[in-house]
Amino acid sequence: MSEQTWSWLLVGFELLAIGGMWLVGARKWWGWGMVLASSLPWMVMD
Repeated sequence: MSEQTWSWLLVGFELLAIGGMWLVGARKWWGWGMVLASSLPWMVMD
């Protein structure tokens, strides 16, 4: 993947993390799953 594609993909996942943190604050248990899922692309990048 190109660097620009990775950048946009990571921005999208960061927005997912922000939404997940909002849900955690609203005491929704599945918000933690969204936060965890948004961390996966950062682990895959080299």
